[in-house]
Amino acid sequence: YTPSDLPDLPFWHIAAERPLGPEERPADAPRWLERTAPWAHLPQSDPACPVPGPAPLAPPARQARFLRQVLAAPVPGGALDLERLCRQLAEGRTASRLPRLSRPVWVGRLRLIVDLSPGLRPLHADLWRWARQLEEILGGRVTRLLARRGHPGDLERADSGALSRLRLDDGTPLVILGDAGLYEPMGPRHRRWLELARRCGRNGPAPVLLAPVPPRLLTAETAQRFRCALLERGRPLRLTRRVRGAAGDTRIAPAWPAAQPSGEASEQQPAWSAVCSELLAALTTGVRTEPALLRRLRLLLAGRGADIGCEHAVWNHPAVVADELACALRPEHRAEAERVFAALPADLRLAMDAARDAGNRHLSPLLQWEEALAAGAQARHTPAYRAALR
Repeated sequence: YTPSDLPDLPFWHIAAERPLGPEERPADAPRWLERTAPWAHLPQSDPACPVPGPAPLAPPARQARFLRQVLAAPVPGGALDLERLCRQLAEGRTASRLPRLSRPVWVGRLRLIVDLSPGLRPLHADLWRWARQLEEILGGRVTRLLARRGHPGDLERADSGALSRLRLDDGTPLVILGDAGLYEPMGPRHRRWLELARRCGRNGPAPVLLAPVPPRLLTAETAQRFRCALLERGRPLRLTRRVRGAAGDTRIAPAWPAAQPSGEASEQQPAWSAVCSELLAALTTGVRTEPALLRRLRLLLAGRGADIGCEHAVWNHPAVVADELACALRPEHRAEAERVFAALPADLRLAMDAARDAGNRHLSPLLQWEEALAAGAQARHTPAYRAALR
């Protein structure tokens, strides 16, 4: 066909916007609206229960100390160094000037890149905590840039939303909050971050990378080009000096692992993949799992080897559907997930049910009842399940 074959239909669009004046607005509400109160009879979420955030990977005081160690340079000119002065006098040496202690001085300017790529969605709250900490310390000296697609060449300014044209390799200190592509070490995104670190290190200090990544995924080249600190709850905050783990494949198998005789599963798949499958199975007790609840469930599996990389793997697993707010297990994978969940120790299953019940108190009761009914027999002891039956 040709465009002339199509009917001449109007395409409606907004030509202009004009706010209504007080005299143009209706003053009298319809009677039917006055007589009805439909929302008053529906269950509402408790306003006293705020939306929970993921358990912090490090307390703010520890974050501030670490940033001071990494970003503040020692400069002489502080208080009088009495110890060195007494040593000089005891040795009979005279000094032309009094010795003074060095004092840390923050950098004059700093550029901060926050990786907001969709794959890191369960970790965004942790990255924003670090960004706020830096801005509280340095104030207007921080230029915040956002990498919404996770690429260093596609940055926008946080203050205006405009495309950033700043040169990142001009010697200005740079801090990167993200994974620098470590969750896909063989992909092009990781190579572009390494290339940026190489250029920055050639003209100034190496970039500081604060990465919510487990040690098993840290590559030797990343540890060499970045001043890298791995973020994990309970892990000491310090720059990585050597690689203690090798890079591995971050993906979980697209299908659930087939049942294997005892002793063979550990030979065919890494231990972290098995514990990721257990975290994946924990999603079957509800219809939605927000990042804060996913963190709670993962910490319950920490004794079985679950690390922060499991949160990323589960959120991006092909058996999971996820958006900006929550993730959920696809219906076709629920039966296998229930079998994996049933194989967990009874006390661990009870702890996961309690964590889900506590983590969903800010939701509407309708969602809480749906969660309880979705869990079925596994949640019959919870108050939400009993309320849903009523």
